[in-house]
Amino acid sequence: MRARSLWLLLLCGLCLAQQPGELFDSTIDCIEDSFFDRTFRRETLPGLAARYRERARKASDFDAERAVIQEMLAEIPFSHVALCESYAYETTHAFLTGDAAPSTGVELTELEGSFYVRSLLPGGPGSEAGLRRGDRVVAIDGQPTAESPRFQWRIDDPWLPDTPLHMVRCSRGETVRFEVERDGVGQEIPVRVRLVSLAEATAASARVIERAGRRFGYVHLEYIYDGADSRLARAIRGELRNCEGLILDLRGRGGIERTANRIVSYFSGRRPLWHGPLILLIDVNTRSAKEMIAHRLQSSGRAETVGHNTTGAVLYSQTFSIGQEMYLMLPVGVVPRYSSVLEGVGVAADVAVLDDLPRAEGGDPILEAGIERLQEILGGWVD
Repeated sequence: MRARSLWLLLLCGLCLAQQPGELFDSTIDCIEDSFFDRTFRRETLPGLAARYRERARKASDFDAERAVIQEMLAEIPFSHVALCESYAYETTHAFLTGDAAPSTGVELTELEGSFYVRSLLPGGPGSEAGLRRGDRVVAIDGQPTAESPRFQWRIDDPWLPDTPLHMVRCSRGETVRFEVERDGVGQEIPVRVRLVSLAEATAASARVIERAGRRFGYVHLEYIYDGADSRLARAIRGELRNCEGLILDLRGRGGIERTANRIVSYFSGRRPLWHGPLILLIDVNTRSAKEMIAHRLQSSGRAETVGHNTTGAVLYSQTFSIGQEMYLMLPVGVVPRYSSVLEGVGVAADVAVLDDLPRAEGGDPILEAGIERLQEILGGWVD
């Protein structure tokens, strides 16, 4: 009898934890409480919620309800509106605060109905294992990519034009098996998970590129994390100090405004660390604090941008727990000087480059174009 009672209690608990529409209602409550635009909350949100509420409550399962919420969020015409799972939130939070987190160092994007390696943390597990940018990932641990329990729901804003981004859930010490297609040939690449930090990735990315007798410095900032400025300064003062030109790779997601402002001062302050030619690499996923850097340095004439028009996501945001291991990122305010200029617009590339990721085969046309532009600039550069 006792066992039967415990079983009934467990069933009741499961029912309570999975009430249809509960996640939807939590999402609406959170927007009502915290969304920065009061006019939107008062005039638009009630009707938007009414159009989707019944579908959410009739959803067949949790994934179906989450898809309804995502569809609704795609109608909110502001950046920094995104739903994400706990692993993605916790990992991103650790990275932004300068801490280490267990990771494969691999980020996927969805294009043309398939999933590709969009970025690899320099010196990270995925890069060390031999994965390459542009690899088509057809399976993870033997399951189709989107069906794998490791596959994380998209971590970007559904309203914005940037490509859908996905993380791979993992724990320290595990081995994640990526089945990829490269140059038409399939292969399995095992990746051993370990703790990684963006500080280590920044240090690993810093290198000297030699072309036609010239030396160019290169640094990639995957995020503008707490401490990114000091890591960048260390590279400029260290292994890159004798270079003739510098490429700062700002492709990828954003970060912290105060760190972005310090980075800008390294190139245009009263006593800049770098005086020479500067190229900024940007793409459709460049957003937030990275857009601030690109805008400031481009508009002042201090740097040229190479790549693709950026996302246009420049608002202050905060992330809220809404239950069922889900988090909701919302804009909670405007960024003075930047939001009015960049939100929904982004930064244009001075040198536009098509980055055809499905056919990248490990290549990087945006980086190559940045190198070529530096060579052109240095033809007439006078320090």
